Amino acid sequence: MYSSIASAVNTPANILRACIDNDNLTVTISWKSPSDICGSFTKHRLYGSENNKSFDLISEIPNLAITEYSHSLASINTNWRYFLVTLFTCNGTDSTISDTLNIDTSYPIDIGLDSVSYDLNSQNIIAGWKSNPSVDTDGYQIYDFSSGDGDSIGYTNDTFFTVSTNPTNRYPVVIATLDSCNLSSLISSPHTPAFLNSAIDTCDRSITLNWSIYSGWTNIDSQVVFLSKNRSSFNSIGTLTGSISNFKINNIELGETFEFYIRSYTGNITSSSNKTTITTREFVVPEYTYLNYVSVVDNKDIELGWESSPTSDIGSYDIQKSKNTTGFTNINNTTNTSTFIDPSTDVSQDIFYYRIVAKNKCNEPIDTSNASRNIVLAELSGLTHNTYTGWENGTNFYKLNYQTTSSTWNEIENSVSAIVVNQSDTKAGCYYVTAEENTNFLGSNNQSVSNTYCKEEDLTVSITTGINPNSENNTFKIYATGIDHSKSHYIILNRWGEKLAHNPTNLGWNCYYKNELVSPGLYIYIVHLYGLKGEKKVQKGAINVLR
Repeated sequence: MYSSIASAVNTPANILRACIDNDNLTVTISWKSPSDICGSFTKHRLYGSENNKSFDLISEIPNLAITEYSHSLASINTNWRYFLVTLFTCNGTDSTISDTLNIDTSYPIDIGLDSVSYDLNSQNIIAGWKSNPSVDTDGYQIYDFSSGDGDSIGYTNDTFFTVSTNPTNRYPVVIATLDSCNLSSLISSPHTPAFLNSAIDTCDRSITLNWSIYSGWTNIDSQVVFLSKNRSSFNSIGTLTGSISNFKINNIELGETFEFYIRSYTGNITSSSNKTTITTREFVVPEYTYLNYVSVVDNKDIELGWESSPTSDIGSYDIQKSKNTTGFTNINNTTNTSTFIDPSTDVSQDIFYYRIVAKNKCNEPIDTSNASRNIVLAELSGLTHNTYTGWENGTNFYKLNYQTTSSTWNEIENSVSAIVVNQSDTKAGCYYVTAEENTNFLGSNNQSVSNTYCKEEDLTVSITTGINPNSENNTFKIYATGIDHSKSHYIILNRWGEKLAHNPTNLGWNCYYKNELVSPGLYIYIVHLYGLKGEKKVQKGAINVLR
């Protein structure tokens, strides 16, 4: 029982603060009442003194639960003092008197932020500072200073504050200290954390970092670049002065993940930038680049056809050419993924090897095809051709195709090896060879076509020497093989040397001169003959025109 009385109204009220509101001329006095287990409390009496005059009773507060009183002033005057008398103590006779309290007119000490920094784990932006040494520090107000006026973003009693949970929502931060009367210190100078950006040059195998330098400190002693590879621990890779805002990392390995941040230092205070991550991958190398065929088109150009897979990282193809299987040189570069025409080869005599080099988007070779050569068909000691090379499973067969000037193409021979036709068996006409591939790993049977070789007949001539205009044999004609009619021509003369006709050899003479039938008799012909194989001759004779 005694212990309960000891904690009852035996102690004075704890007068806490007297805060003035200059706008409405009101002073709010706050206190903490003692306990009243013995039920002896009857009232509080609040006394006040203006300008060190004697204390006067301002009010009586009959309720122990009331802990605040608003005192209206006639005019602004902060020279007021207050104390509180509590009636009665547990003996029912005595009263207690609180300490005397002046109106609070002292502003908290101005303090600054230590740093604004990104939390490395959460990437939240956090401001930190030391406790305000002012004895009446109640808390801290945090502001976004982007507008230059200070927009409140929060209040705390701690010495740190989460400014933003969005790493990109970055702005200058200021702080002010508030006391129990809501009096505020001046706002601090603004602080803004460093913000890091990164970019990769895949072809150069380098990463470039750029950042905004930390703002708010008088000076930055140093900046350290930290790197984590493949989610391992961060390690320092460079220490810089406070004025540098870029850094380059060379010779990176594609296929790794790189994570960076910048830590700035001033004295023993640090601030970390945001983290930035670059995930790289190695170039996808084609599983195959296959030269399907090297073939002659239109008997004048070489056409190449190929395919490659996968093509996701192929930027272009080099077309390469060589007289043998070494010493290839580039003849073209193309982004075409299927065909190429080479007009620079003499298809009737030049044999070249070709191959395709696939290059990535950094113009680096990543795959090379098989090397294959064109087929040249020619008559040497006989009609023959070189073999086709380069197909994965070799050549299935060769076909020799033949055509006379008046016929369609026909297959005349089929062989698993190169075809040879003896010179004595080579007839006049045109030939070409087709090679067909054995089924390859893609399930295809590609073809390659050679040049077309034409054998001309020797120049032979037969000339009509007797004509009867009244019979079926009524036209002078020249019958010839191996003749080039575009160059060959003849003239007809009478006995006095007068020219009656001058025609190409494929056009006959019908015995007319100036729209009249010539008289019977002998006439002279002179024929200039040009052979398809280059022969030249002149043949003369007489024509007997009968009636």
